Amino acid sequence: GRYRSITGDITVSCATDGNHGRSVAWGAQQFGCRCVIYIHATVSAGRKQAIEHYGAEVVRTPGNYDDSVRIAAQDAERHGRFVVSDTSYEGYTDVPKDVMQGYTVMVDEAISQLGSQLPTHIFIQGGVGGLAAAVCAPFWQRFGA
Repeated sequence: GRYRSITGDITVSCATDGNHGRSVAWGAQQFGCRCVIYIHATVSAGRKQAIEHYGAEVVRTPGNYDDSVRIAAQDAERHGRFVVSDTSYEGYTDVPKDVMQGYTVMVDEAISQLGSQLPTHIFIQGGVGGLAAAVCAPFWQRFGA
């Protein structure tokens, strides 16, 4: 809506197995940006459709996740897109750190509901490691465990 005059010429991009790309597509839709998401050969049709639901262009690449990360970065450089990745690589670390910091918001909300009760287990998907690290760090800080 109201930011379209500023963001309408911006294109954001990333590679994904599904969840992060869906989030980036949603954010782009909210701010009126164009969005191009790269998925590798074995990402399910359902995940592809979930990303497209938010208006993103989805590009299926050959190979695996790492290949899609490389292709997304190359295409972003070539076309002047902003990469919003949750995985870091040489020369690209600031945005993934910001993404990890964003993940801690949900962790802080969960911890505030626990009070002093320490959970015995926390189950979280590992993916590229950013979400897992963002979940573990606040628990260590708060509970020392």
